Amino acid sequence: MALFCMPFTFTEVMLQDWVFGDMMCPLVRFTQVLSVSVSIYILLAIGIDRYYAVVHPLKIRVTRSRAKMVVVVIWIVSTALASVQLVVSRTYDFFWDGIVYDRCDEIMWPTPKWQLVYTLSLLGVTYVIPLILLCGAYIGIGLKMWGRRAPGNSNRRWDQQHERDQEKDLVLFYISLVLSLLSGARGIKGEE
Repeated sequence: MALFCMPFTFTEVMLQDWVFGDMMCPLVRFTQVLSVSVSIYILLAIGIDRYYAVVHPLKIRVTRSRAKMVVVVIWIVSTALASVQLVVSRTYDFFWDGIVYDRCDEIMWPTPKWQLVYTLSLLGVTYVIPLILLCGAYIGIGLKMWGRRAPGNSNRRWDQQHERDQEKDLVLFYISLVLSLLSGARGIKGEE
């Protein structure tokens, strides 16, 4: 993401102009969607793997071939989601205050409705659904681990301290969850 998202977006925002040419527009948009969705789905796969490792340790065994298959499926799905950008993203001239600026945007949609459907679908499959699944997985892990005692010789004082630490961790988790949800909602609202 750092290679394909930040440099191009930063340059475009700072210069208020697309300086990378006509051919780079769809390629950059493609790689941006691809890298973001691959990252999200890899994190989702890790979260689900952790859930099964903690909550159902004997149920599903992750083998090397199964892990490779998951990664291949992630790349195929992400490529399918991103390939739309190769078709719809183009540069165009934007006139403002007597100056011509180049823009790179999704302008080749047959109708605005198609763009809305794609955007909302992309939001759902790369943000909403993974967020719900990850929250469910980590809440399940938390519930499984919450009342557990540490293995080995434990004493009452250590258990009480561990309980207080768990409560602090839970408060920090909820604060970070709320902040991430607010920043995500702010980003979505800011794009309108």
